[in-house]
Amino acid sequence: MSSVYADVIVDITNEKLDRTFQYKVPPELTGEIGPGTAVQIPFGNGNRTITGYVLSVGNEPKYPQDRMKAILAVQKDAATVETKLIALAAWMRHTYGSTMIQALKTVLPVNVKARGKETREIALLADPAECEELLAYAKSIVVFDHHRQTKNVIANATLSYIEPFASSACEMIAEMLQYMDEKIKLRPTEADAMYAGILIDTDNFLSKTGVRTFEAAAFLKRSGADVMRVRKMFRTDIESYRQKAEGVSHAEMVLDAFAISIITPEKGPESPLVLTAKIANEMLNIAGVRASFVIAQVGDDVKISARAIDDVNVQIIMERMGGGGHANIAAAQFENAKAEDIKVKLVDLLNEMYKEGDI
Repeated sequence: MSSVYADVIVDITNEKLDRTFQYKVPPELTGEIGPGTAVQIPFGNGNRTITGYVLSVGNEPKYPQDRMKAILAVQKDAATVETKLIALAAWMRHTYGSTMIQALKTVLPVNVKARGKETREIALLADPAECEELLAYAKSIVVFDHHRQTKNVIANATLSYIEPFASSACEMIAEMLQYMDEKIKLRPTEADAMYAGILIDTDNFLSKTGVRTFEAAAFLKRSGADVMRVRKMFRTDIESYRQKAEGVSHAEMVLDAFAISIITPEKGPESPLVLTAKIANEMLNIAGVRASFVIAQVGDDVKISARAIDDVNVQIIMERMGGGGHANIAAAQFENAKAEDIKVKLVDLLNEMYKEGDI
């Protein structure tokens, strides 16, 4: 029987340890260990026993066997992570800049009983269109949205809380948490994520902010959000930074007030949606620009990211193109389209709305 080896991510939140470590799988545990299994492992020079999660299993050793440690046991009281949730955690790590263990803990199912109290599972989604399969994990769905209702409505929601005047969904949730009878203590990583959500939607507190926004931010800071950790989450790699600079350099002015840029995102660690949003935000720093539009050709589809800094309501513009969003932040997407064709439609629409006095 060939030897079996497991790639394990350790349960320690540290960027330096954000990688897998290979361990031998003892013969007596071979049938119990697979992707997602929680295991007890010896770690470090002192071989202290810690928890880890198996990400993959194989028959090829990466290191000499005399240097490789063996898994001690399967952790019986821990939940097993399904393969699809491991893939989701990897996507979260890639998209939001967290460590793999932070992402895994986010998708771990909640124990049915904890401290004698019944707990419930909640699916919290930033964009349901990207993670539709997560909705199947929640028996009850509550929608928090700071956009006006569009055709993309989540079906079978137990409750829909729509507040277009809120800066972000994270602000809405932070506000609600403070008024719940049973006080919920956020983990620092959760507070970081919600604080980051407010920063993104307000462009670092520059737009759509009100008293409630800063009160929500203060609550998250008291809950353990760390400004420096969040700032590190937003750092980008040199290739994405170069693409952002190129996107800004391709900007053209329409009606001396609207900046439009077409990009074709190259394959890299940053999501095309994130890249287009960053370019649109950056173009608002150009003097005289009231609104910016970045048109991205992503495969056969086209995505538009729109931002405004003045009195222009980009939500109405994007709704006229089949999209939606907020007054200062909006978007639209088109299947089987060409970026140049969408640019022509956008320019025609801007000219039309300008003549009508709508912008």
